[in-house]
Amino acid sequence: MKFLHKGKRHHMNNRKGGMLVLVLMIFAVSLILISSAMTITLSSRSRYYVDTERSQERLTLTSAAEAVIDAIKTQEITDERLEYMSGNTTSKYMITGASGTSVKDGANAVDGKSIAPGLTGSEQSYTYMTVRPAEDGTQDIILKFSTLINVTNQDGKAENLEVRMKWEDPGDVPPLCANMVTCGDETSSDVVDIQRLYVETDKSYTVFHGNTYITKAGETKIYNKTVITGPSTGGNGTIYYNDVIFYGPKAGVNIQSNGNGFWIQGDGDFYFLGVTVDGNSNIQNAFVDNNGNGKELGNGTNINMRSHNRNNGGAYFYRSKISIPNQTFTDSDTKYLVSGTGASVSRTTQYDGVSNIIVKDGGSVNNKSVSTKVYESGAVTGTDLQVYNRLHNKATSYINDANLKAAASRTVPTSTQMTKDYGSYATGTTFINQKSGNFTLPAGEKYEMSGTYSDGSLTIDLGSATGNTSIYISGNVTFDAFHIKVSNDSDNRLIIVMAKGTNFTMGAIKCWDNKITGILSCDKRNSTNWTNAYSAPLEATSGQKPACVIVGLGSNTFKAVQASVVDAYISLAGKGSEASTVIFNNGPHFYGRWEAAKYLYEGGDPSRMSFCPGMDEEDGSEKPLKSKYTADSYRFFYE
Repeated sequence: MKFLHKGKRHHMNNRKGGMLVLVLMIFAVSLILISSAMTITLSSRSRYYVDTERSQERLTLTSAAEAVIDAIKTQEITDERLEYMSGNTTSKYMITGASGTSVKDGANAVDGKSIAPGLTGSEQSYTYMTVRPAEDGTQDIILKFSTLINVTNQDGKAENLEVRMKWEDPGDVPPLCANMVTCGDETSSDVVDIQRLYVETDKSYTVFHGNTYITKAGETKIYNKTVITGPSTGGNGTIYYNDVIFYGPKAGVNIQSNGNGFWIQGDGDFYFLGVTVDGNSNIQNAFVDNNGNGKELGNGTNINMRSHNRNNGGAYFYRSKISIPNQTFTDSDTKYLVSGTGASVSRTTQYDGVSNIIVKDGGSVNNKSVSTKVYESGAVTGTDLQVYNRLHNKATSYINDANLKAAASRTVPTSTQMTKDYGSYATGTTFINQKSGNFTLPAGEKYEMSGTYSDGSLTIDLGSATGNTSIYISGNVTFDAFHIKVSNDSDNRLIIVMAKGTNFTMGAIKCWDNKITGILSCDKRNSTNWTNAYSAPLEATSGQKPACVIVGLGSNTFKAVQASVVDAYISLAGKGSEASTVIFNNGPHFYGRWEAAKYLYEGGDPSRMSFCPGMDEEDGSEKPLKSKYTADSYRFFYE
């Protein structure tokens, strides 16, 4: 029994020991599980923090990229600035605006931007951008954005985003029509007849090259400065309201034709300036023949030269020689003559009843007229001094004026040059088959026209594209109660290119059907009544820039008839046998500038030209800026 009892107690002791071991094992397992759970929790929390940092990096990175791309799109960051930045590939452009903070610092309402991760500009939290050209030889630009947020000190890699900004050729048009009017052919002795031309602005220049006749019939009125670079005949009825400048060795009054001189009705004078042109430094002859060779004016020939409201008008001669008999430059027409540096002024008739005043201003004077007085420049007094000062000061200004030199140097483009610049518009075109009715075409494309388009309109929204829109005139085109309408509220243009030898005609209107013929490329007009062919086409408001450019590649004719509307810069290339012609018939509503070797008037009212800014001038109107770059592709990566 004792044996049994003793065994029972031993068994109970074993059970207690087993329980202890079990408890210890459970405790150990619990510790392991708790430790594992804590480890997992800590690891998960770390991964969470790192993932959160990366998520914040992506958010900050993409937000910064979107802000920069939008700034480029709206030109807050201009294309010029972007291109400058791409040339500085080692520069980092920090995107900041926040101060650094640590996690333990917490955040208060006054912290503001200091809690913006990735924008603090610290070593552990930053966003920056680099700019470089694309490596494939294109004009594209690569924007690289880098953001690092490493508050936990567990992930030192920055997230990066590369954005390729694709360059799209806006089709910039070289500045044409530098002057309000450029006409004539300096390579030909053929006479260009300028008739019924009204340039009703005192801004810019009207420039005549080659052998011109202004005008043989009707009236021509020019209110801005007239620059003449070749032999020119002044016809009866021509009236100037500003200075007439004979510019260069080949310029002069053509006394071989039957014109009766040049009359300046406004406050203008004559300036004979023998300045060097294209390396030609010969002395200018004020009187020339058809070929520009110096010619003496015979005693039996009169050339009326009337200036500056007559009694106080004058003429200034610089490196120019002139021999004056009889009634040319009479005291009642042009009283004052000034012989400037390198000039020679001669009065050849002794008894002519002329009482001119000649001032020696560095040049020579040979005076045989007993009634004409000659002064040294320092001896002029009173009213005579005021007139002399005016002539001397303006002549000095013109001789050194870079704008005048540029205006005189602008000649009609050659066919070869224009084809080189614009011949590409002849390829890749889509033919416009619809020739009547009202329709719209997408902007930014290349189109083609040929034939007659009537009873309708074509509208193109130029502002909806990055670059220009073009129309290639591959064969003769006539608009018969048809018009193209575009807007000038953007910098994009409609470029119409006429193939060599083609004609473009703003043809017969149908006013009885309230149809409009022509090209409308100005939004502001002095009439908004588009229901009547006579009231709608009234001139565009002076000072805007037309959105249309019409270019001829040579041997072209552009014609606009009565009541048609043409808002455009017109530049028709060609000289000699390839010369082109602008024709205005009976006063079309033309607003813009034009240049061509020939000008033809066909009757009726004159063509009236109000001021139009040059293509490279500001017109004072606000237009939305548009970038040449668009975001084309994206690439994210870590490094």
